[in-house]
Amino acid sequence: LQFANYEKEQNPVLKEGKKQSYEKAFENYKKMIHTAIRQWIILAREQGVKYFIGGPIGCGAFDNNPDVVAEIVAEEFVNYGGKMTFIYGAFTGEKDPNMKKFYNAFKKAHQNAS
Repeated sequence: LQFANYEKEQNPVLKEGKKQSYEKAFENYKKMIHTAIRQWIILAREQGVKYFIGGPIGCGAFDNNPDVVAEIVAEEFVNYGGKMTFIYGAFTGEKDPNMKKFYNAFKKAHQNAS
């Protein structure tokens, strides 16, 4: 999955010919990520996937904020993941700086769901 990065945009964003504030653009960006992640998780669940391998989607070349992505992935997984087990894909090894962000985001999402 690839996402456009609104985080680095500090100027109003044009949408349908109208200026949009940074805050509104960022909220739309987060909604887009929520929707895409939710669809991905539901599809995997419906296909009988038991182990869901994920990570900081779009946080490399697309420079998305891993804190935001971790929070959204965790929230959507807790809400829609069913009995699947989430496995963090640490593609850069055990020193991956995003691993702890995902751990903390999942911990928070589980606490909020309780």
